[in-house]
Amino acid sequence: FIDARELHEYRHHATAMALAARGSFAGLNKFGIELHTSNVYQIHGDKLDSLVEACIFWAEPVGRDKVKGGTNTAFQIAKKGNVPLIVNLYYQEGIEWAKAFLAEHEQDYPYEEIDWTKIHKYDDPRLLNFEE
Repeated sequence: FIDARELHEYRHHATAMALAARGSFAGLNKFGIELHTSNVYQIHGDKLDSLVEACIFWAEPVGRDKVKGGTNTAFQIAKKGNVPLIVNLYYQEGIEWAKAFLAEHEQDYPYEEIDWTKIHKYDDPRLLNFEE
């Protein structure tokens, strides 16, 4: 997991990329802008130099070339970056792709639980009210 707030060296460029993908930051506060900027790192990596191989998401379509919510920022960045595989699980063909992918990559060993406290900082608000 990447905390985009700690990537100061690349933040201005990433924020500019998010702005270009979104078209405007009108109506967003600083936190909202940071959330959209984090989409850039999800697609281009923490140093903006390692494009992902796939962008897989669930989002309701808006017209032919957009989706609802902040996911649209990542979707637009993925399209502009020519990500080779873009799958929206909103569509049945996206679900069928996911089922085939999971069946092909199924492992013979059991799932290991994740200790989220080792991944996130102890005071991360996502953990404070987390119930298992």
